Amino acid sequence: MILFKKTSPTPEEIKQARQATGLTQTKAAELIYSTYRTWQDWEAGKAHMHPGLWELFLRKKPELPEPSIFD
Repeated sequence: MILFKKTSPTPEEIKQARQATGLTQTKAAELIYSTYRTWQDWEAGKAHMHPGLWELFLRKKPELPEPSIFD
């Protein structure tokens, strides 16, 4: 179960969540109908991501497959 905060995520939370999905900043921004520049500003702490956009990203982000012991 994913729990959502009612506050904006920190820049580090945004970056870690994006990197965990393997998405570039451009692809992450496109996923939530934002711009690359805006995503950069969120990760740099120059702007605050709205909690609704954070929730949208968490719901839409792709899940990476579990690593296989046979890889």
